[in-house]
Amino acid sequence: MPDTARKAIGRLKIILEYAAAEGHDVNLNAVPLAKVLLGKQHKRPISHPSLPWQEVPLLYQSYDQGVVDTAFKFLVSTVVRVSNVTQATWDEIENDLWVIPATRMKVKNRGDHIVPLSPEALSLIERAREFDNGSGYIFPSPAGKKRPYLSENTFGASLKRRGLSATAHGFRASFRGWVVDNDICSERIAETILHHKVGDTAANAYIRGTFVEKRRQVMNRWSAFLCDQTGSDVIPFKARS
Repeated sequence: MPDTARKAIGRLKIILEYAAAEGHDVNLNAVPLAKVLLGKQHKRPISHPSLPWQEVPLLYQSYDQGVVDTAFKFLVSTVVRVSNVTQATWDEIENDLWVIPATRMKVKNRGDHIVPLSPEALSLIERAREFDNGSGYIFPSPAGKKRPYLSENTFGASLKRRGLSATAHGFRASFRGWVVDNDICSERIAETILHHKVGDTAANAYIRGTFVEKRRQVMNRWSAFLCDQTGSDVIPFKARS
């Protein structure tokens, strides 16, 4: 796996360099030599299957029951990563902002992730209060045996029951396609919404701290699109089983 390989190479290099600095007898060429012996990496990363953005509203509106449906709609409307939603806690909500701690982000050195909540997202938060069981999690597990919050596989299983190959993570790509095809905002703003690296550290800090209102406008438009009534020429999805 290319990403895993790159991380392993980097960490092995750090370990060997540290060992050498401590005076241990190590071969600092071990990593580059291993790369030569292993040969070229031919495997290419595979993108998460996603739904065309034009079809997302119909699916979105088909979710309307219980904690899983509410959590899924919150995921799609905020376009964050799955674990950010399943492990979201009430103390992360600050009025109309969702401040996800850096410790819960995939890339932790970019600081907290500020998510402006659209009126639709706020309504989902209010609906989630019906499921509050005192655990502190916004979307608690209905079973509550092994973990107090929803499993990350919950959304994937729900999509499969509807006959879809799309993954929950893939809706971030659907959002990105909607942005590009409709010229919604700049690439910098779109990538910041997705918490992807854009520019240098100083630029990223400025965007996160100052461009919240610009991102709010985009999220409001995205949520309005999700809630818009589709016409008759639509693709039906399987009902909940």
